[in-house]
Amino acid sequence: MTGSYTPLVTFLEFTDSRQLMLRRFAGQLARLSVAETDPAVRANADSIFWPLDNQGLIVGRLLGLNRREVARTARIFSTLEKARRTTSALIAAGDRLTTHLARSGAGFTWFLSLYGAPALVGVQRFETEEEARDSAALARRQVAAALVSASSRKLHVAGTGPLSIDARGTHRFSFSHSGNPRPENEVPVSNQLDTGTRG
Repeated sequence: MTGSYTPLVTFLEFTDSRQLMLRRFAGQLARLSVAETDPAVRANADSIFWPLDNQGLIVGRLLGLNRREVARTARIFSTLEKARRTTSALIAAGDRLTTHLARSGAGFTWFLSLYGAPALVGVQRFETEEEARDSAALARRQVAAALVSASSRKLHVAGTGPLSIDARGTHRFSFSHSGNPRPENEVPVSNQLDTGTRG
């Protein structure tokens, strides 16, 4: 049984690719990949390869010692098996994870890569580069000690709110703090899968 103070990787499984939470997270990844590759705004010099296949419905989340979300997987997975295998490899990678900082509006965000491929992305935007780097270092320590959940939590389509369908077909992906997570089945779920501050 997982101790209450053990870092944990859990999985959210959406039931429709048009659900707002999932679309917002995909938008976050798209913005981060552009920021990282644009020399005018990126905070580190080494550009890396971002995954193109984000057509899945499963997102991995790193929960820290207090069960608050620290990071999310940089890939949206098509099966739970792929998600578990990939996150297990990240945990085993240890010191081989590389920290990257990127501009996020007027602040900074971070992500970790493994052998040139993005692995985990932070869930907050920071005012200073030092704050972002400290957050990434904490995530590296926590992922090294994390356990991987054996199952996913299915998020069914709702009539309204973040689990509803984006009926317009398009969505303006604005940055937003993930807010205070609420405990549900001992795993907090943010109101939205997004980061930063709303502009």
